[in-house]
Amino acid sequence: MALHGGHEHYPFPSPRLHRLCRFLADCGANLVFNCHSHCPCGYEIYHKVPIVYSPGNFYFPSGSSAFPCWYLGYLPRFCCDQQGAFALEITPYYNRKDRISLLGKEEEKYFFQLLDKLSLPIQESGKLERLFEAWSAVHGAEGYLTALFDLKQPESWENSRKDPKWLEVRDILCCEAHQELLRHAMILMEQGRIEKAKCLYPEISALQRPSWIPFLPKV
Repeated sequence: MALHGGHEHYPFPSPRLHRLCRFLADCGANLVFNCHSHCPCGYEIYHKVPIVYSPGNFYFPSGSSAFPCWYLGYLPRFCCDQQGAFALEITPYYNRKDRISLLGKEEEKYFFQLLDKLSLPIQESGKLERLFEAWSAVHGAEGYLTALFDLKQPESWENSRKDPKWLEVRDILCCEAHQELLRHAMILMEQGRIEKAKCLYPEISALQRPSWIPFLPKV
């Protein structure tokens, strides 16, 4: 089962995506593969079903990001037979504008340590909730809500579709993942917990910027 979901630059599955992937496994999927976050996320073996929440970008020469994790990824190889998937092999790599290159032995060691950190909270639903609240407090409240309220009515609604700002509004309101982030941010606002929810954001930020990556991307 292949999915396209998750949140850009966010290195964990949201609680909704986590439940959905496990639901698909419970429904009989032999493996679940998700992508969209543009950065590596963790994985789990759930009831003998491997679930990869995002391998990160494979090759993205037209895109760029200030986050080093944009340029880091892994290739999952599922070994299957008639009973389903029985093994998962992971090959990490760098994704640069001009090439894809495998990690060196020392870098590979650091990568698997990072992957362990990304995979551990997947087993703790409470931790996943708190991490996503932190992400929502920053990128939902300070990002999406600001974009929505920093708008003026267009001179002509017929021409508004040509305005990038109004296209951004459409994306925020119509994309399921963006709706989820916006909804969480507004719930935090209603409960007066925006600032408190941000306490885990430094943990997320550190995982987006692994210090051992030997180059800084040029954006």
